[in-house]
Amino acid sequence: MLNTIVVGVDARSGGDDALALARRLSQLDDAAVVVTSATVTASGRGLRTSENAERDAEHALNRARAHLGAEANVEVRPSEGPTVAAALERLTAETGADLVVVGASHRAPAGQVLGGSILSELLHAGIPVAVAPQGFATRAPRDWRQVAVAVDDSEASDAAVAFAATLTRVTGEPLRRVDLVAVDPRPVLETFPDGEPVPEAASKRMELDQLVARAAARLPDGVEVGETRAFGPPGEALEDITRDRDVLVCGAHGRGTLGRLLFGSVSETVASHPGCPVVIVPAAAERAAS
Repeated sequence: MLNTIVVGVDARSGGDDALALARRLSQLDDAAVVVTSATVTASGRGLRTSENAERDAEHALNRARAHLGAEANVEVRPSEGPTVAAALERLTAETGADLVVVGASHRAPAGQVLGGSILSELLHAGIPVAVAPQGFATRAPRDWRQVAVAVDDSEASDAAVAFAATLTRVTGEPLRRVDLVAVDPRPVLETFPDGEPVPEAASKRMELDQLVARAAARLPDGVEVGETRAFGPPGEALEDITRDRDVLVCGAHGRGTLGRLLFGSVSETVASHPGCPVVIVPAAAERAAS
């Protein structure tokens, strides 16, 4: 279930995208939304927080208030910390939030709002993060029918599948299909030049079949399960998947074939310029829920 969602905004368009995605997610399960703009506080003798930083944060919150209007389930409040990630993490703990929503504003790794190590810090803390694609706030509303989940043999993959299962349970829309995406980062030839099958190819197909079957067994009864095989670098393969899906859910900090790669570069690549909303779920999130 989604009970509370924290959405981090700034004064750029990425903040508007994050607000739009948070509102969309909150409507699925009537979740409360806490909107914040984090101020990085200076520490140490003779140091003080920049007045410009405080002014920018207040401007971002005023912009959010103007966009949201008088919505009953929305709270707008400032936050602060030694880093943006620390401020968001603290607010998440205070509110008991299930998810942090941010916007990907630019092509830089993980975007302006996600600048630096914010994404990886939140995931390391066990906090699921949803990233709104650029321009999401201006898109026409549509049903979420094409939900994809990246699967591998890791605990992080299990957490991603569990989150997708939650989406199928809480939504009142016809979200009855989940597309399980298995990425093969190092595909091999199916046959030798003489036409003989390559044993490794058959073994890899069987491994991917087992991954998909294991993930499918964790989804609720009645959900139609689709299957997609993607090939090549996982970050690029999953980013391509977002072009024609409504939502992509993937894990982070796993230890499986793909999970090892999701520690940083893959999750940040997928989140930097996605074609659809991306929810990144750390394995620690499912452990905490359990």
